[in-house]
Amino acid sequence: MSTSSPMLVFRNVSVRTERKKLLLDGIDLDIPGQGLYGIIGPNGAGKSSLVRTAIGLLKTTSGEVVLGGHPLSSWPAHALAAHIGYVPQQILSYWNLSVAEMLHLRVAQIPGDLIEHCQIGHLLERRFTTLSGGEQARVAIARALAHRPRIVFADEPAAHLDMPHQHLVLRLLREYARTQTVLIVLHDLHLASRYCDRLALFAGGKLVASDTPARVLTPEILDPVYGVSTIQAHVDGWTFYTVRDDIACP
Repeated sequence: MSTSSPMLVFRNVSVRTERKKLLLDGIDLDIPGQGLYGIIGPNGAGKSSLVRTAIGLLKTTSGEVVLGGHPLSSWPAHALAAHIGYVPQQILSYWNLSVAEMLHLRVAQIPGDLIEHCQIGHLLERRFTTLSGGEQARVAIARALAHRPRIVFADEPAAHLDMPHQHLVLRLLREYARTQTVLIVLHDLHLASRYCDRLALFAGGKLVASDTPARVLTPEILDPVYGVSTIQAHVDGWTFYTVRDDIACP
């Protein structure tokens, strides 16, 4: 399909748990055929629920998810697995596998350029459980990209990393998003502003705003959602976000 067409579409999607807790409420959202699309919002906003719904781990209560021009419900499991890549919040290995063995579970031949870009060549024979957080994150991204999926979902992949590794992870995903679609959940608004092409802001399971970072990351939109008064600081062309604690949010 054309990269100018939406890769992922939510049409009036609502999701409730078995106990009737509302996770997503009437979501209408189009994710383009290429680019880095960020999902932001406070805790409990529905960010991870959106990702889990998009990959079929959560079932819609109403509405429809369309992936690659076809209803998600029509995708066979093996075809869906070949079409998407997934970097979860918590990176787990249930077996004592080496990095190479983990990647070979995904592909027979590990792409050399992927090893180079993710900087994992020296890690291939190491056991995954012995790696640092930053090393595990790079391996998780390599695993998600190894089969060249059309769309990658990354759920806060930089949440527990130090600053250099946060930027490394975002650069890797942004590079992949030059030709494919990457949907990433982020808490850090500076990272969202710096790396994402578009953003969707969620609160209470609802979509509040969807546009470019410059149009979403404004005090008028952010303050009511986060319940604070935000401040934008501009340094060498980059925008940073912080809050004031001496002025109540209107």
